[in-house]
Formats: sequence, C-alpha cells, structure tokens
Amino acid sequence: MDTSRLWGLGLLLAGLMLPWQAYPSGAHLQGVSQPQGSQQSQPNVIYINLPASIDGNIVGSLNAGVTGTSLCSIDKQSWTDFATGHFNADVIERIAAAADEQAIPVGAFIEEFIDIFFDPATLEIKIELADSRRESQELSLRPNIVDYDNLSAYDLPGRSAYVNINVQEEYRWDDALADDQRRATLLNVDGAVQLFGNPRLVLEWGAYQDTSFGTSGNWQRTEMRLLHDDVQRAVRYSVGDVFYRGTEFQVAPPLLGFSVERAYSDIQPLKNITPTGSRSFTVNQRSIVEVYINGLFQNVLRLPPGRYDLNDFAVNAGVNEVALLITDPSGKQRRIEFSLFSDPTLLKKGVSEFSVNAGYQRGIGDGIGIDYDYDAPAFSGFYRYGLTDYLTLGASYQASEIQQISGAEISVITPAGILAGNVSASNLDGIGRGTASSLRWSYDFLIGDSRPHELDLVAVARDEFYTYLGQVAPSTQYKSELRARYSAPGPFGTYLTASARHAETVFEEEPREEVYSFDITRRFGPFNLSLRVEQEVAESDEIRGLIRISAPLGLRQLATAQWDSFDEVGELTFGRFSDGTVGDLSGGVALRSDIDGYQGDLGALYLGNRFQLGVDHRYTEFTDVEQAPAQFSTVRLGTSVAYADGTVGVGRPINDSFIMVRRHETLDSSRILVDERQDGHVAIADNFGPAVVPTVNSYVLRRIRWEPENPPYGYDMGNIEGNTFPYYRSGVVYTAGSEASITVIGEVLDSRGYAIGMKVGRITAADEREFDPVTTFTNGRGRFVAQGLSPGKYRIVFPDRNGLSVLFTIEDGATGIVELGVIKERISL
Repeated sequence: MDTSRLWGLGLLLAGLMLPWQAYPSGAHLQGVSQPQGSQQSQPNVIYINLPASIDGNIVGSLNAGVTGTSLCSIDKQSWTDFATGHFNADVIERIAAAADEQAIPVGAFIEEFIDIFFDPATLEIKIELADSRRESQELSLRPNIVDYDNLSAYDLPGRSAYVNINVQEEYRWDDALADDQRRATLLNVDGAVQLFGNPRLVLEWGAYQDTSFGTSGNWQRTEMRLLHDDVQRAVRYSVGDVFYRGTEFQVAPPLLGFSVERAYSDIQPLKNITPTGSRSFTVNQRSIVEVYINGLFQNVLRLPPGRYDLNDFAVNAGVNEVALLITDPSGKQRRIEFSLFSDPTLLKKGVSEFSVNAGYQRGIGDGIGIDYDYDAPAFSGFYRYGLTDYLTLGASYQASEIQQISGAEISVITPAGILAGNVSASNLDGIGRGTASSLRWSYDFLIGDSRPHELDLVAVARDEFYTYLGQVAPSTQYKSELRARYSAPGPFGTYLTASARHAETVFEEEPREEVYSFDITRRFGPFNLSLRVEQEVAESDEIRGLIRISAPLGLRQLATAQWDSFDEVGELTFGRFSDGTVGDLSGGVALRSDIDGYQGDLGALYLGNRFQLGVDHRYTEFTDVEQAPAQFSTVRLGTSVAYADGTVGVGRPINDSFIMVRRHETLDSSRILVDERQDGHVAIADNFGPAVVPTVNSYVLRRIRWEPENPPYGYDMGNIEGNTFPYYRSGVVYTAGSEASITVIGEVLDSRGYAIGMKVGRITAADEREFDPVTTFTNGRGRFVAQGLSPGKYRIVFPDRNGLSVLFTIEDGATGIVELGVIKERISL
C-alpha cells in the first residue's frame, strides 16, 4: 500500500475513533483539501483525495467528504475534473449545479441514477452508472484516421520545392524515313514550390519541349496554377489553369480563372462523409470486440469499459448487416446485430460539397501548347447538402455569354434501396431549350451468403436540343437509355453478373441498340477464370465471347491469356510489378494476334536511388505481305531535385509530395536505409546526398522509418522514425542521427575511493549548454551507462548521497561508445 493510502487510512481511523470532535474554524490537515464552506455545515466530515473507480476500474481520483465509513459529499471542482470524458456533459452540469457552495451531496448523484459509495476495505470511491449517463466515445474502423482539426501531433512540412526532369527519346526503325523523322525527343519539366513560407500555398507549373515529327521544338508551357488548401474546412482555392468537378449533367472544360471547391476526396481523403449510420454499445469490463460486416471480418477492437459510438464502417452501397461479438475477460460472449445503409451519392447530415469556378474556356488551337478563347468567359458551380442522413439535395448552374444550364438532384435512402434523380435544362442561343434527366435505383441485399447481391437500374433521357457547356451545337446521340445490372454469388464458388442496355437514338431511321451480356468468374487454385458472353441485337444479331485466364507466378509476377471472338484477337502477357525499392527491375512482355497481323511488346523499368530508367520496344508484322514490319523503341529517363528546410536532395521523379532523410555528420561513414520493404528500401542516404522518398500521398498520414547500415559501435540513433502529415505537393525532412549519439561507460568513486554503488545519478551539462538531463543508475561496483550524450562537459549528481557530484568530459569528435574509466569525486580545498 502506498504512502497516500496509509495517510488516508490514518485519517479515517481518526474519524472513526473521534466522531464527536469537530475541526475548529480555519483548521486544516496537511495535504488534505477541504471545500470552502463545507466544515460549518458538516463539522464531522473528513475531506481527502481518494482513488475513484467506474465499473471496478480506477480512472482518477475524487476529493471526497467522509464521516466514519459513509460518503457524504464530493468537492465540486474535483467532480468536474474527474467526470469529464466519462460522463454525459449534461449529467456533469446538473450534478455540479446541486453543490452547496463547493460540496455536492451524495443525493445529487442518486437522483441521476449514479450509484456512488466509499469502500473502506480498498480506500476507494466506487461508482456504477446507467448507460444513458455515460459519455459516448467515437470509434472508427478505418485505419490511419487523421484528426484534421488538430494536426499538432504530426510532423508538418515547412519550406519546400521540387523539380522533376523527364527525358524521352523515341526511335522509328524505318530506313525509308529521313534521320530527323526517325528520332524524336520529348523533354518534360514540372514542379511545385511553397510560397511566402506557407506550406499550404503552392505554385505548381510545367513546361515541355517536343522535337517529334517536324514540330518546331520550342518550349511550351503546361498547366500552371496557384493553390491554397484550407485543411480544416476541406476547401481548395486555385487561380490559373484550373480543373474542377461537375455533377452528372455537367462537363468541366479547363478554365483560365479561379476555382473554390470543397473537396473532401482531395484534402480530407480519410474522412467518411457518406452516412453509414452509427450504433452505440456499452462494455462493462475490458473486452475484445470483433466487427463483422455482411458476414466478413473487418476489425478487432480492445476496449476499456465505457459507452461507444461505432462509425466509419467500410460498407457496401445499400443495406448492410453488421455484427459485434463482445468477449469479456472471463470468456463470456454477447452478440449485437443491426443494419446500416450507405451510398456514395449521399452526404451525412449537415455535410456539404460545393464548387464555384469562373474564367475563360480553353480553345482548340493548333494542338501545341495551351490556348484560351478570351471571348468565351464561363461560370460553373454546384452545391450538395446532406439534409438528413437519408436525404441529400443538390443544385447546379453553368453559363457563358450564349448558354445557360441549370440542374437539380436528389438522393434518398429507403428500406428498398437508394433512389437518385437528376434533372437538367439547357438554353443555347440559336438552338433553343433542351432537357435531360436520369433516375437510378440501387439495391444491395443478402440472401444467405456472405457476399451481397447488387442490383442497379438506370434510366436516362435527353432531347435533341440539350447541350453541354462549351458546345455550339447539340451532340446528343441517344434520346433514351435504360441500363440494368445484377451481380450475385453463384454456385460452386462462382460470381455472376448479368447486364442489359436498351438505347434509342435521336434519328428515327437508325435501329434501336440492345446489348445483353453475362459474366462468370471462378478461381481454380492459383488460376482465375473469367468468361463473358455478349449479344448485340441489331439488323444482324451477333454473339461475342471473351475468355480470360490469369495466374500469379510468385508475389509480383502475373501471367494472362485472353481470346476475343468478336475481333478475333488473342493475347498472352507476362508482367513483373514494381515494388518501389532501390534497384528494382520490373516490366513485361506481351504477344498479340489479330486479323491485321502480329504484335510484340517488351518493356522494362529500373529504379535507381537517384533516377529511374525505362525501355520499351514494339514490333509489328502485318498480314499484308507488301507492308514492311514496323519497329518503335522508347527510352525514358527521369530524376528530380528536391528542397526542404535548407536541404537539397536528388531522387526519382516526385508524384505528389516527398520525404527526405539526411544523415548527421556523425554518420558520414554509414548509409541510411529508408522505408524498408520486403525486397529492399525505398530510398538511401549516402555520399551523394539525402534519401528522397518520391511517392508520398498528400493529406494521408505517412509513417517512415530509417536505420544506419554500418553505424559506429555503440552509436545511439535516438529517434528512428517519423509520423508525417504532408500537404499538397510539399516536402518534409528528417535527420538520421545527432551529436547526442554517444554512449558513455564509466566507474564512479567518491573522494575516499569507495564505489558509489546502487545509486541513481542525474547527468546535467556543466558547460551551460542546453541539455535535457539524463538519468542513470550505478551497479554495486559504481559502474554506469548513459546514452544520448554529445561532446562536452557533464556532471553526475547523486541525490541520495547528499548531492555528491562527479565531473567528466567527452572530447570533440567522439562517436559511439566512450569509455570514461574511473571518475572520482573532487574536493575543493
């Protein structure tokens, strides 16, 4: 039993022996706090801090007033501090409001259905409460969930920039062509830079030079834009060459202008904005909770006692069956089952998406570079809002000087499935008004099987005058379309899909289009077999068959064979997939036969530490003997130069964001291996500079780890991993190793030559450097070990020896393990 409990027991025994004695006004016990005003109303009460448990588990402490063995009251401030996180907020407030000045009577707890009492046997305040009084804690089944409202727990990017350089050389093996027509060179340069020290303000750009097939070879720019992301609100602001999203009947031609979008999929990709429902449950003991969705295992959770709201389910569209299997420490199990609805077209209650864009439409030009029509300004926007978890509404509008397009949408969940409808109306000067509409019904259900049955029906109607943004004349081909698709597990381990399409064109003289298809897939050991039969009903009915078989050959190899009866095309392929590690070689070979001839393709990609190199070759032999075979070769070389917080590195081309790991000068003799995979490492820091990890997705939590290949003996690496949250096209840099990497071993003696054995020592800097103290412990001979030190002067202080201290020095240039030998207390005379 610890000292605080002994002290508390003594006080309680005093209270039992002297129940008639009251504390005089102003009297107090050392180490025991008393609520203000409590002594006069209850003079025989002893106030003491005691551990408090909920459902048998100690979760904090309470300043409790007891008399004898009875609990009388709880200090108000102590209660609010303790209850936060365990009790419903309204319950906490109502109980606190019942306080007499600072003392809450026990009766206030009873009124809230909270059983609270003092157990003198264990010196604990024990609490049992109804589920409705607990605070619900949210749980998520999705891994790596990020708190986008509070990013302080992650390593965030600072100043960064990068440039990708990609060169592609093409060669046509044709003696009939002139030399300048055989070869073509394409040079692509693109990159991004954070501006004004703000890692969320990004300028991205690109340019290329193409000397292929008689072009001028002048430099041409590609898209350039300035972006700012509001991470907490998931809103992206961009100016320049903007791309944006549209709804079902909206096209989104590129604009030179500005864009404001709420883009959860881009900025908060791990956040679930689709309503899946939420289910509350309670565990009274520390338990294991297994989660199953549609009969398939999803996750296992180890939870302390409490009330939980389980959300963020990985569910299919439509109705889903969820089961929770809860196992307590004794092995007793209970099962909770319920149903959830979900659909990607729906938004959670109160969640909204929008897009507002304006600018000049891109013109066709001559196909080289980017041209805009400055006589064609345009606006495009939409807004979607989750009115409830079962109903989402939306509206859209697009316009130019000669055209207006407006629309509305609705998505609703019903027990019989999900309905989504869209209507749109257009008006184009000189053409007139046009309308379009669509209706979708999606229903997923289970019939005694772990895999869901999926049914989708879609109907689309347009009139011949309906136009899309940027069109100068209607291009509607079909005035109506009906599509149906049904997928379900079949017998003998198969999976079946049946689909149908019926379309009527705007031209009455053309026949209706009807297409019916049936797909079946099944696995036979390592082989996967797919068979598709398709019939097109037209003037002459045609039946098409396609068969495909594939088999993995190891972890990263796949072989496939395919035959298409409609085009009489046969194909054999073998491929080895890249794993993204340094020194990896991937690629494949493909052989193809059709009515026009034969074709062979060969490709390979090598990933170096600072570059990547790809080679492709195609050979085609034609059925027409008068046509000479054709050969075409391509060589691709790519690299990047990256900058982050004062460090420059060279690596493979960067796709989105990047992470650099530089090595400290104390590790100059060792390579740093970064982000280990099964077959190697993603990047390596060496004599040519820091490691650059080039494939990092923005706004997704990324853990990275590094290790020295041959560190100095006894070298203390300290931190060897990072937990970063990269912004869009940003960079984060870490340092492997530090000056504080030295491990010292020594034997400490006092002034008389005796070992200072079995004592705790506190190591501090003796040369006024900033240094976090290090704790060590001596053995019986006075020998100690301490890690994380750098060159400099130190003092070991032993508090249990009246502050006895011993000085020692680590010389400059020292690394790894430093043997101090015998160090001795010095006495100043």
